[in-house]
Amino acid sequence: MDSTSATRIGLFGMPIGGAHNTPREGATSSTRWLVGDDNCQYSDPQLVNLHNGRFLLGYAKFQCVDDNQSLQPLGSSRALIPKTYHLVEINEQGDKLTETLSFTDYGWGGLDDLIYIGDGKVAWTYINNPTLSNHIGAQHQQWEVMVYQSPH
Repeated sequence: MDSTSATRIGLFGMPIGGAHNTPREGATSSTRWLVGDDNCQYSDPQLVNLHNGRFLLGYAKFQCVDDNQSLQPLGSSRALIPKTYHLVEINEQGDKLTETLSFTDYGWGGLDDLIYIGDGKVAWTYINNPTLSNHIGAQHQQWEVMVYQSPH
């Protein structure tokens, strides 16, 4: 993997009820990059409205250039499988409002959704250690539920 494979996660804004131009047709939108660098791949973003002017942003960090591994097709032992997962609260402009939480023992998949369940809580199902060291074979007999509680 080299730095041309690095990816970022951002917010894309378009005016409500404004012109119907796309970013390529005019300057009616903006992108604010929230996560990313020239070293790693980031994906599996989740954005959940906490209904208090805050949003929970979740994302996964995948391979990095510093890992000295080539990109591998799915099914290989170095496929694009998350190394770590991250959660941070942001406002609608993308400003971080909490410290970023990072973990490896639980996460979510690219097709999973984090769901707001009320009172500043967000829930999702997960498998223990969904990262590369436990992903090979993808056979899991036990699913668990994780709940995030906003401190605000």
